[in-house]
Amino acid sequence: MEALAAPTRSKRMPKIPDSLIWEVLDGQPLYRRGYMDVVRKQKTITDIMGTSSYQSIIITYLSKLLARHLDDAQYDYLINEIGIHLKHRDNISNDIAIFNRLNGEQFSKKYVDFPPKIAIEIDIDIDPSSMSHIDYLNTKTQKMLDFGVEKVIWILTNNKKVMVAVPNAPWLTMEWTNDIEIIDGITFNIHNYLVERNIQIS
Repeated sequence: MEALAAPTRSKRMPKIPDSLIWEVLDGQPLYRRGYMDVVRKQKTITDIMGTSSYQSIIITYLSKLLARHLDDAQYDYLINEIGIHLKHRDNISNDIAIFNRLNGEQFSKKYVDFPPKIAIEIDIDIDPSSMSHIDYLNTKTQKMLDFGVEKVIWILTNNKKVMVAVPNAPWLTMEWTNDIEIIDGITFNIHNYLVERNIQIS
């Protein structure tokens, strides 16, 4: 008589905390880069939450540039992954978002539900198992343009490129050695700034 095989225990995927969700597009949660290390208890949530020093110095550079040159009687710019609610089941964030001057009633504890004029993104921080990086870049950019954003700028440190997308025109991808306009003649040049600071991004 053959012995009965021992019952196998189904291996369920551990519940993924909401804090590991970076954004939601079309109802699909997109997880922070490295989230599985947290699920496997190889890292803590705080280990993967921060931005790299490369990203941070670029955000700082752009923030200083805007602080010096942007007309604050006409515009506001918000940083620190400002949350944008596009529509039901579509929630994203921007590293830097430039708005027409905001009034007091437009500030709240909730995500912003109206479009910035300009959205600036530095690198892609979702885990590629959620969505391929190229699909993510294309999908998020188009959703922002459809929402009413007038210009989307991506700064990509891995390949030292800058992509600029505006409605109803081909999206442009350039070397970051170019001078690139943000708004109203305010331009940035990532390469020149890094050389000036003696920072090398490999």
